[in-house]
Amino acid sequence: MKKRESLVRFLQSVSKIEEAHYSILPDNDAKSLLMAVTVAYENGVPLNVSQAMQMRRIGSPAKNHRKINDLLYAGMIELAYDAGNRRTKFLIPTAAAMAIFDELVVALAQACQLD
Repeated sequence: MKKRESLVRFLQSVSKIEEAHYSILPDNDAKSLLMAVTVAYENGVPLNVSQAMQMRRIGSPAKNHRKINDLLYAGMIELAYDAGNRRTKFLIPTAAAMAIFDELVVALAQACQLD
């Protein structure tokens, strides 16, 4: 039962965090894309624009391109170039995006503390 209570506390915290950032990340597709960009970046293999556009689990290439633009406009991601190749644009989470993930980490840690 404690595990389920921890999960419920975490989900409640996630809802509050999402509400606080709703104007930045208003839909699930943008959130999913931001998560994919962040996971790839943290794994040391950042996604390029073409790879992100081909993520069918999120949406069509045109929809994903709109979500990339939405995240760029919201300041959640930025474009970076490889030093030897200026044609390939990589998607990198910004400090603002990482701050949101830091909030989620704190919420997870708090929810998992057993009383």
